[in-house]
Amino acid sequence: MNRDKIDNKTKLFNLILLYISYFRDFDGVKKLNKLLYFTDFEYYNKYSKSITGFNYLKYPMGPVIENYSEIINEMENKKILKRVESRILGINKTYTVHKLKKLVEPDLELFEKEELQVIRDVWYKNELKSGKELEEESHVDAPWVLTEFYQPISYDFVKYRNQDLDDYTISEIKAENSYNRAKEYKSEAEKDFYENNDYDHITLYFF
Repeated sequence: MNRDKIDNKTKLFNLILLYISYFRDFDGVKKLNKLLYFTDFEYYNKYSKSITGFNYLKYPMGPVIENYSEIINEMENKKILKRVESRILGINKTYTVHKLKKLVEPDLELFEKEELQVIRDVWYKNELKSGKELEEESHVDAPWVLTEFYQPISYDFVKYRNQDLDDYTISEIKAENSYNRAKEYKSEAEKDFYENNDYDHITLYFF
């Protein structure tokens, strides 16, 4: 199999199917999103690229893969999985767990052996943890800490893991990241403008 021709979405679909095939009754979508995040960022930390090629956004309850709802909707429409709700009895109340149930088996042939090893490592490390526990762990992970809410989490921030980050350093890194994102936006906007207009030359001022 030529894995170079496998598109990112197909690989993501199968990674989701793989993880939910391991899930217990009380494992839901929160745990799934955190596992996807830790998997992609751990692989990036080792090999300077992610497995899925997707971005993650910083939400109050931890990282969430970008366009999560659309991804699950597409998988459901393709009859790859379905949404289910489970009622779990807690100590003082009953909880509703939003779960995903696979309708087809994941294709492990889509993954390189290094990818499968990282996936196994992430699962074995977090198998017995709840989505809430993984949420709390993500809140002290450098890439999440260094990102503004509702913004994409930079994969490059994995280099700050295992470093002591004080408030000043965090604010400086956030400011630099915001500035770089603004420059990227300006560059993309200028490119779109030139491609959609007949002007020989025009300068856009954003600042």
